[in-house]
Amino acid sequence: MEYFPFWINDYLTSTVRRRCSLEARGLYLEILMLLYSSPRPGYACELVAGGLIYLDKSEILADAGAPRGTRLFDDLVKWGALVVDDDCGGWFNPKAVEVALRQAGISESRRKAAQARWDASASANAPVSGNAKRMLPKPTPTPEPESKPKPEPEKTHSVRAPAREDIALVIAHWKETWNKPHYRDSMTEQVAISNALRQGWTVDQLKACIEGYRKDPWPKRAQYSGLRYLLEDGDKIQRGIDFCGEKQPEVLDDGYEAWKADVVDAALESGEGIDYNDPPWSRRRWEEVRR
Repeated sequence: MEYFPFWINDYLTSTVRRRCSLEARGLYLEILMLLYSSPRPGYACELVAGGLIYLDKSEILADAGAPRGTRLFDDLVKWGALVVDDDCGGWFNPKAVEVALRQAGISESRRKAAQARWDASASANAPVSGNAKRMLPKPTPTPEPESKPKPEPEKTHSVRAPAREDIALVIAHWKETWNKPHYRDSMTEQVAISNALRQGWTVDQLKACIEGYRKDPWPKRAQYSGLRYLLEDGDKIQRGIDFCGEKQPEVLDDGYEAWKADVVDAALESGEGIDYNDPPWSRRRWEEVRR
């Protein structure tokens, strides 16, 4: 064999490594290489004219370069690294013999597989005589698939992209209305305006929506005054326009809505803390005022 596998984990956990000295382990590796490279892999032997001859202890030590390593050799024998074959009387390593047999089986199976591929290729490329050609079945023509007409793409109505000038006008109006002259608009605001314009809302309607939300009585409106909130969908845009006054909400006959608007404005202007669990514009407060 030109090489032999060396399983590192097996060696590190082996009895030879744990029990033998460093010198014995070095001798063990030298002997392994001799065993794998011998004419009968795994055995300490040589090929001569009369056949195989098996080496004794002194000959193995001489070939390994350790003629005085008898004690080391005995340690390897003690821990099972080297064994005597009772049939031929030669020294061998059990693991090396097992690996050599396995490699020989793999090589033989690969040789047979290669030979089978070669035989199949040769028979396929062999010339066919005239009589043999007439005996071969005629190939059945495969029907061509019917060509189906390609479906025409659906016609869609193209929507003109909103002009940059329209988007800039809405952003400028929002900054002025909400007193944010130094705000740097992002792609989020531009997308919100663009979507609203694509839906059919005009620039003037979006401006009215922005102005209307300034009158929204919701206490947290200032925190959610961004264009992505005000122009989120058509319902919110219409609600802002309603706040602006194009469509006034109905006022209850008892005057609650008008009173509520005054109380909300006063609470927001005062800047004092508001108990939102019981706000000053609640129905209960209104009933107390009416009494």
